[in-house]
Amino acid sequence: MSKVIYLDQNHWITMARARYAPEKIQKAEEREAATALWELAATGQVRLPLSMAHLVETAHRGLKSSRRRLARAMLDGYGGWHMLNPLVVRRYELVGAFSGTKLTATDVFTTAANSPFFNHTPPISVAAPTAAHRPDGLPWQVAWASALLEDTLSPEELATSNAVIERWAATLSTLAQYMRDHPGDRDIRLVTAAHMLGDQGRDIAQALLIAGISSENASALLNEETVVDFFARLPFNGGVLEITQARLRNASDK
Repeated sequence: MSKVIYLDQNHWITMARARYAPEKIQKAEEREAATALWELAATGQVRLPLSMAHLVETAHRGLKSSRRRLARAMLDGYGGWHMLNPLVVRRYELVGAFSGTKLTATDVFTTAANSPFFNHTPPISVAAPTAAHRPDGLPWQVAWASALLEDTLSPEELATSNAVIERWAATLSTLAQYMRDHPGDRDIRLVTAAHMLGDQGRDIAQALLIAGISSENASALLNEETVVDFFARLPFNGGVLEITQARLRNASDK
């Protein structure tokens, strides 16, 4: 079975340079690594899935020639595989926590059409068919190729997008500053979990509804004594818990 390697955008830039302008990669070991990874991808030994983050970050580069080289490299390497939108992973991890199902790597890395978008519904714990067996696989790849090569954001759209991100980030900044300015004997993991509980309120409510859990039983599952362990035992949310805790410990962190 092929290994899944998720490349951050900066590594895709290195991959594109290895293909189109290897002289721009200053470190020999990076050129060698990129070349080896291209060979592994070409022989099907690894999968290099793309995500909505890749599409958004590529769109932010405008329509420069470097953006087209980057997009072509991505399209050459990804083979129709995508990573689920993180909001979908979060949502269905919560559903699984309450209902006993489990979101697996097969669900998260898939060829399913629309999988990078926030409204996708994954077939939890059911092996996803390959792109070759999906009737919509080729049209979906064509649409994704068009988006990577052509779509970009207008100045107004970019400003709106940045404003949404900044508002969300500001909530953590404000909380971190409050904790710094009002020191006390508090459990920072509990503060972090409480913040996550509020931040994910809608997804948690939907997960409880899907699992058929009443509000009374929900209080027993999610309270001051249980909420930290509840998030910590989940792979995705547990990672978010640790990262958010680290952020709240340092009010100066940007």
